[in-house]
Amino acid sequence: MITQLLFGDACELYEEEESFVKITNCKDRYTGWVDKKMLKEIGEDTFGKYIESPVYIINTPVADVFCLDKKTVMHLSAGSRLPFYDENTSTFGIGENTFQIR
Repeated sequence: MITQLLFGDACELYEEEESFVKITNCKDRYTGWVDKKMLKEIGEDTFGKYIESPVYIINTPVADVFCLDKKTVMHLSAGSRLPFYDENTSTFGIGENTFQIR
C-alpha cells in the first residue's frame, strides 16, 4: 500500500466515474480513486476552518465512536483525524454529523 485515506482526512475531488471519485489526498498529495460513499463533501468555508483547527488524532489501534445523529457505532483506526474535536464533550463532527468517542 502506498497511502490510505483515513476518517477525517481531507482530499480534493477531480472526477467521477460511476461509484468512484478521483481524489488527491491533501496530506501527501497522492492521487487515486475511492468509492464515493466513503466521502463527505464540505464547503470551502468549512474546509478553511478545518485546516486552521487544532489537530486531534486517534492514537490507539481502534477507537469506537458513536454517531449521535444516526445512532450508529463506527470503529476508527489509529491515525484517524477528529475534525472540530471538543475536549469537554468528547465530540467532533463532519458536515451535519456529530460523533462522540466512547
